[in-house]
Amino acid sequence: MVRDGAALQLHRLLLPVSRSRGALDVALGDRLALLTEGDRLLRLGFVSLGDYARERLQLSPRRAQALARLSRELE
Repeated sequence: MVRDGAALQLHRLLLPVSRSRGALDVALGDRLALLTEGDRLLRLGFVSLGDYARERLQLSPRRAQALARLSRELE
């Protein structure tokens, strides 16, 4: 029974973190999508969103593109 109580307590701690992570992903995707408009990336010295994400955010190019795409799809 102690294990069940510990698991429930852990679940209660992880749930808000998980929800917060989703909100952060959407916010990051919104900003990444904005960077793809016009020549914003070029003005920062990057030819692609993937290059920017990898070099400046330590984020994989695929993840950055997926987050930006999600943002555009949510609009």
